[in-house]
Amino acid sequence: MSSPRVSVIIPTFNRAAMLRDAIDSVLNQTFEDYEIIVVDDGSTDNTRETISKFNSPKITYIYQENRGRSIARNIALSRARGEFIAFLDSDDIFLPYKLEKQINAMEIQKDYGMVYSAAIVAGDKGNELYDINSRGDKGLLHEATVSGWIYEKVAFYTPVTIILPSVMFRAALLSKIGGFDENLDRFEDTDMWRRIAKRHRILAISEPLCIIRCHAGNKMEHPDKVYRSVTDYISKIFREDRDISTGFKRRGASALHFHYGYAVFLNGEYSKYFAIKFFIRSFKYLPVYCVAQCIKKIAMPALYRSTPDFIKKAVRYCKSVFKKKK
Repeated sequence: MSSPRVSVIIPTFNRAAMLRDAIDSVLNQTFEDYEIIVVDDGSTDNTRETISKFNSPKITYIYQENRGRSIARNIALSRARGEFIAFLDSDDIFLPYKLEKQINAMEIQKDYGMVYSAAIVAGDKGNELYDINSRGDKGLLHEATVSGWIYEKVAFYTPVTIILPSVMFRAALLSKIGGFDENLDRFEDTDMWRRIAKRHRILAISEPLCIIRCHAGNKMEHPDKVYRSVTDYISKIFREDRDISTGFKRRGASALHFHYGYAVFLNGEYSKYFAIKFFIRSFKYLPVYCVAQCIKKIAMPALYRSTPDFIKKAVRYCKSVFKKKK
C-alpha cells in the first residue's frame, strides 16, 4: 500500500460530539491524499462508536488508557506514514482547502521545514470572535504574519503564538527534533515549534485555514497549574538553549509570566493574588519590562476609566484634529 502525502493526527478524550465535526472537516478536504490517525486517550463516552460510523479506510483508530495528549500524539507519530504531518484537536475544524494550500506552499518553499496559518476563533454558539485594536477595528485573534528564522518570535509563546491545528511540517524533521515532550503538562506544542525553529525556517500563511472552537471544556486551567507549567517550560528553555543569549531568555520569561498574569487579572473567576504571583515572577526576570507593561495595560486603562467624560472627549477631538493635519 502506497504511503499518503499527509498524516493528520487527532488525539481525543471524551469529545465524541465534537469529534465527528473534526473528522468530517478532514474528509471534506479538497486535497485527498491523506490518512487520519485518531488516538483515543481513554474516552468513556461513545467515541469508538462515533468513529466506527465513518467506515472510511483513511481512518486508523487507536485506543490507549488515559495517559495524556502528548503521549497520544507521539503514538500517532510513530504510526504516521505521510511525508507531511498535520494536527487537529478533536474540538477544532479544518477549513476545506487547508491541506491543499499548505502542501502547495511547502512544495514551492522546499527549504522551509514547517508552515502555519492564521486561525478563526469561534465561540460556543458558533459566532466568530475577534481581536479589537485601539481604533476599534476587528482582526483575527490568531494571525500568521511572520516567516523565516523565527525562533525568537515563537520560543516564549509570545509575541507569535502558533496554534496547533494550523501547522503542517515535514515528517523527516522528527528524526532530529523528536516528538512531543511527555513531561510537559502545557506548552508541549510551543516546545516543538521552538525546537523546529532552531533548525529550520518556518512559513506563515496569513489566510485562516482552521477554526478553533471555544467552549466550556477548554477554558483556562487553574492559575496555580498554569504557573507550574510556565515555570517548567521556561526552565527547559534555559536548560536546552544555552546558545541563546541570557538577556533574550530573561525577557522572554518575563513576557510569558506577564502574559498569563494579565490573563488571570482579567479573569473574574480567580483571585487577583494569582495574577500578582505571575507579575512578581515577571518582575524578577526583567523589572523594566514588567513595570512598563503594568503601566501600559493596567495603570493607564484604570486612569482613563476614572477620567471625566469631558476630558476624554477633548482628548479624542485633539487626536482627530492631529490626524487631519497629518
